[in-house]
Amino acid sequence: MRSPIGREIWNGLGFIAGYPRFLRQSFPSSRDIPNPIGQVLSLAMMLRMSFGVNRAADLIHDAVEKTLAAGWRTADLGEPEAKIVGTKEFGARIVQSLEESLAEVEDGEA
Repeated sequence: MRSPIGREIWNGLGFIAGYPRFLRQSFPSSRDIPNPIGQVLSLAMMLRMSFGVNRAADLIHDAVEKTLAAGWRTADLGEPEAKIVGTKEFGARIVQSLEESLAEVEDGEA
């Protein structure tokens, strides 16, 4: 971006020097309250938009969707019938879904 206005718009979209910046947490992470979905999807966006690693970005995005589809939620997303967990447990569930998807890819199923 050559113009200051273009740079402001670009930075306003969450980018610094072409790389997505990570979202700020509104709660201290030591409280196990923040919802990690924004952070995880920011990583997927960085892989896709900055590095062109689309397959990895798809796998991460799918892992988040699978975790939500299984009914796991942090307290801020709580709804009837949801399985409410903290930040660490929710992140672990996303990682578990990602590992399952990677195993399928390695086995040639995905």
